[in-house]
Amino acid sequence: MNPRRIGKALGLALCLSLPALAAGEVEVSASTDASEVPLDGTLLLRISATYTSKGDTGELKLPAFADFDVVGAPLRSEQMSFTFSNGSPSFRRTVTTSIALTPRRVGDLTIERATLEARGRTYQTPPIHVRVVPAGQGQRGGRSGADPLAIAPPTSIRSRTCTRASAI
Repeated sequence: MNPRRIGKALGLALCLSLPALAAGEVEVSASTDASEVPLDGTLLLRISATYTSKGDTGELKLPAFADFDVVGAPLRSEQMSFTFSNGSPSFRRTVTTSIALTPRRVGDLTIERATLEARGRTYQTPPIHVRVVPAGQGQRGGRSGADPLAIAPPTSIRSRTCTRASAI
């Protein structure tokens, strides 16, 4: 068999399989800026979905927030990067929804799971446990003077990054 034909066939097979593999790659995570907050403080919840291929980002369903009040409108930011490594391009898109929350009561509270329906699949974040202490007793004293939705600008060394933010 001709080695040149084998190489072309392997290359074609690889090119055809990569989009199928990348199309289903979605990672969803959630985090807060603190695990303990005073009753009069503000907590920032960030829900991020990272995609390794272009396409629809799906629909994010926020938790019910049974133990928290939402402060202001959620803020959505999007970061995209394209890199070339060994002649192969890679794409990465991260969509982050930031929500400022204030606790309704003192105790060990839970932020329920968020759900993302994207690309024919359902993804869920794990629940997040937060300890709420009486007003004025928190380690960090709340976020009363700071903008709870302030987001640091993205940094990138080897990729081109495009970021946009909007209220949803």
